[in-house]
Amino acid sequence: MKSEYSGLGPVIRISSESPAYAACLSGWRRSKAWFVQASTSASQDRRDLLKASQVIEEQRRVMELVATGASLQELLDTLTAAIERIEPGTICTVMLLDEGGRFLLKGSGPSIPPEYLAAIDGLEIGPTVGACGAAAFLNETVVIEDIGSHPNFAGPRDFVLSYGLHSCWSVPIHNSRNVVLGTFAMYHRQPAKPRPQELKLVEAAAQLAGNAIESLRAERHLHDSENKYRALFEDSADANWLMDESGTLDCNSAALLMFGYQVGDVMPHPPDMSPAMQPDGTLSKTSAQQRIAAAFMKGKERFEWLHQRKDGTSFPADVCLTALTLSGRRILLATVRDITERKQVEEALVFKTVLLEA
Repeated sequence: MKSEYSGLGPVIRISSESPAYAACLSGWRRSKAWFVQASTSASQDRRDLLKASQVIEEQRRVMELVATGASLQELLDTLTAAIERIEPGTICTVMLLDEGGRFLLKGSGPSIPPEYLAAIDGLEIGPTVGACGAAAFLNETVVIEDIGSHPNFAGPRDFVLSYGLHSCWSVPIHNSRNVVLGTFAMYHRQPAKPRPQELKLVEAAAQLAGNAIESLRAERHLHDSENKYRALFEDSADANWLMDESGTLDCNSAALLMFGYQVGDVMPHPPDMSPAMQPDGTLSKTSAQQRIAAAFMKGKERFEWLHQRKDGTSFPADVCLTALTLSGRRILLATVRDITERKQVEEALVFKTVLLEA
């Protein structure tokens, strides 16, 4: 080892054959390896961060589609295509669990051969049934790194490999109550072991799918319920009103007919379609207010009432007020039945009884 001097300070020259040279070379190699690893890690962190931001953006897009009334097929196709863009070279599918909880039905797989998707449509789930069947049955993530050697694909191995599918990572899709709705799977065209960040991407996709499916099914259930309610409300032979303390919110065709109004007419508040006095001598307005308050308090109130048509003629009615909550608002469903014929029969019986007693 020889010491010299340069304008930059002392320079130590080390012989290539000396132990010090070997130690320095080893240290340089370790530093280079660390730098390469650190650079690679930093680069990977940046890619993971970019993917995370892309997932957040796709989540926003999916929920916008839910809000605009997109179909489930459109939502799932959008989601699988988005994950394939975020993770190039992958093929994604969504399978939906049937209502009985036994079979997986095709949900989405725009990049997978249609013949393959058709073949697995109706797959019965089980602990060793591929990746998706096992994930749905076990309610846990199933990673098949190599389809060619994994026992879960012992039966259909050749069929699956014939489509160039060599690995499959499947994550169960849940609703907010942790009930399995289906699976989100990511296929690769070569054996592949997921990094934690890659598995998180599949899990995030499954969560997005679960949110979308649950939202759409809730919307569909509400729509179906509304249609059933509307059919019952409209098709009833009795007059039906939706009302609150201040006025009429809606009514059916039977109500218009019963009170002599036309479509497009402004219907008065039901208590206002009454004579000034009821047969028992009470003021209609005062008694109506009491009945409405009782219905809101007890949930239901039933009574007889003397109503008045648009032309001024009166008729006896059986009225039932039922308290409901609609979109967070307390209202009443008023059902009115014309009992004129019943009253006429009762009066005839009374008259006959009086004649007989005379």
